[in-house]
Amino acid sequence: MNKLSSAKGNPLVKKKKDILHLLEEVQTVAQTLCSEKASLGDQVKKIEPELSKLRAQETQLTQALQAKTELTQEVQTLQASHADLTKELQETKAQLTGQLLETQHKLDGFYPELQSLQDELQNVELQNQLLDMELLKKIEEIKDLEGRLSGYTSLVSSSSPVEKSIV
Repeated sequence: MNKLSSAKGNPLVKKKKDILHLLEEVQTVAQTLCSEKASLGDQVKKIEPELSKLRAQETQLTQALQAKTELTQEVQTLQASHADLTKELQETKAQLTGQLLETQHKLDGFYPELQSLQDELQNVELQNQLLDMELLKKIEEIKDLEGRLSGYTSLVSSSSPVEKSIV
């Protein structure tokens, strides 16, 4: 027991025990770290496909966001074009409305003149019809007079030979 008691009291033995105890703890920590490392490696292997999927989704979302941005820009461009066309159409409408009103005003002034000319035309046509009827009447009178003259001429020519040479 002397050896034991002297070993217990020996500072070198105590340090050795402390070092051995620390080495055991380091080995335990190292083994724990190794098993945790292996476990983390397994988890990383399990997570890597999900991470790849997430990266692919991120790429798709980035592309979708870019497409949305482009579409938004196109919509804004179309809206600006629509606004320009609307303004242009309003200006054109205002211009055409002005021209229509001006033309309507001219037509309103033209209608009485047109009506007057139509009335005058009807009067002239009526006068022509009357003149045609009068002309036909005169032609009938002339034919009647020619017929009578012819009858007188034939009477006169048979009664007087001298007069026949005069006619």
